[in-house]
Amino acid sequence: MHAVASPGPPEPGVKRREDRTGRGIDAGMWALTSYYNPAGYRRRRENYRHFRRRLGLPLVAVEAERDGVFDLAPGDADILVRIAGGDVMWQKERLLDIALDVLPPACRAIAWVDCDVIFGDEDWAPKAAALLEDRPLVQLYGAVHYLPPGAGPEDIGRVAPELSRLSIGHVAATGHDDPCAGLDSGGVRGMGALASGFAWAARRELLEAHRFYDACIIGAGDTAMVAAAFASPERAVSRLSMTKAQTEHYLAWAGGFGRAVAGDVGALDSPIHHLWHGDLVYRRRRVRNEELAGFGFDPFRDIAADPCGPWRWASDKPAMHRYVASYFASRREDG
Repeated sequence: MHAVASPGPPEPGVKRREDRTGRGIDAGMWALTSYYNPAGYRRRRENYRHFRRRLGLPLVAVEAERDGVFDLAPGDADILVRIAGGDVMWQKERLLDIALDVLPPACRAIAWVDCDVIFGDEDWAPKAAALLEDRPLVQLYGAVHYLPPGAGPEDIGRVAPELSRLSIGHVAATGHDDPCAGLDSGGVRGMGALASGFAWAARRELLEAHRFYDACIIGAGDTAMVAAAFASPERAVSRLSMTKAQTEHYLAWAGGFGRAVAGDVGALDSPIHHLWHGDLVYRRRRVRNEELAGFGFDPFRDIAADPCGPWRWASDKPAMHRYVASYFASRREDG
């Protein structure tokens, strides 16, 4: 391992660096997060610091930056992996797969949490660990409240959220016979009625056996995971406008994951709060996948692992590459 004292460009020839300020932490539960900011948004950096200070669990963070000029520094995670490489595309689940491989041996339960989330219950982690004794997969909240522009963690409870959504895990736990219907219907701003992302936890053996589904290169990997968990992968195929090749690639993963979870999904009752980073309308949640499909995306041929881990382009489709890169700038996360 190569420990780093300060952020900045990599040393010549160094493509991946690990810093373990949390060496010796003997915890049974850890959190994972990915950090990827190709458009250089200030808000993403600020939100990460709020998230980190209030997480309350040992953290592995993986940051990828194509040119090796990083936002995160030692101390921003207990285990920080910084990678110079990969091309501009959605790298979230790819980086989470890398994070899995650096977890300490004592870890038995894993939370993966978006780094723009604040938990409403400080005791969320032990409650989640207890639920994982009975269920392999747990969504870490009952509802998500989207904070308005300019609101920080100190404003929680003092300002009204822009939007609130129930979690799909919460609805499933109440006995709904088709929770995945909420991935498609009744939502606003292109979103499903129920929240499928943000914060989850699983037993380590589940994730090590099946890994994260990491080929959603323009987002919505959580939707793919949830649909598989409830044995409804066709919902993700439809929702994400998957091409024939995408569908084949996804179903090869979804079958095993779905059999392992078998719809046995729990949820915490407490809320989470989502820190603002751009108007949700600019996420273009449904349209982005429809437009990607127009390029004939084929995960078998179009992407490959960079030697240091992240995805890189593997085919000659420059129009698709430009489209995916432009998506990040179009999100307008600083307003």
